[in-house]
Amino acid sequence: MLENPFNLIFGSGRNFIAKSNLNPSAFDSDYVYMLINFGIVGIIIMLIVSILMIYTYRKKIIVFELIIFGLICGLS
Repeated sequence: MLENPFNLIFGSGRNFIAKSNLNPSAFDSDYVYMLINFGIVGIIIMLIVSILMIYTYRKKIIVFELIIFGLICGLS
């Protein structure tokens, strides 16, 4: 990924991992996996959607907690 800086912005795609014989379950977290596959643009889009979902469902406690816990679980 570092060989081509263009991949850092837009990601290398899902087929990159399969073609390079890497184990896709060897990443530290879902966010690292998303960064490799979708790049910085994908992470920014995911953050925008997450913030919009949190803002939309802030008054529905159960849904709000599920969103927050899901985002936290993605770190592991």
